[in-house]
Amino acid sequence: EFSANSDPWMVAVRMVSEGVDVPRLAVGVYATTTATPLFFAQAVGRFVRARRRGETASIFVPSVPGLLGLAADLEAERDHVIGRPVKDEDDLFAAEAEMLARAQREEPAMPEELGTYRARGSEAAFDRVVYD
Repeated sequence: EFSANSDPWMVAVRMVSEGVDVPRLAVGVYATTTATPLFFAQAVGRFVRARRRGETASIFVPSVPGLLGLAADLEAERDHVIGRPVKDEDDLFAAEAEMLARAQREEPAMPEELGTYRARGSEAAFDRVVYD
């Protein structure tokens, strides 16, 4: 149902894994005790996928050593497969900074999209980012 409508939120308990294809999923919270490599990769893969230019996705993972290890393994596998352009050996993150700056410059919000976001409230504490 979420795939076919324009609702901004979906709450799913252990249902966003293998076989689910909702390209507009952009933010996820990994809030399950399931910590197998296969389940983790399938759940994360529903959010972190090839996207249009300027689109990003995030998945929030508890700061649990086993899950952080799985995330690091996925990151290493991704980097091995697609590589990463390094334009400046002194600044290994220059390519990402350039892409982010370009994405933030392009495609401003459409007037009909402005004012559609309404915060419900949240509380979080930053621990770390597994991203290069």
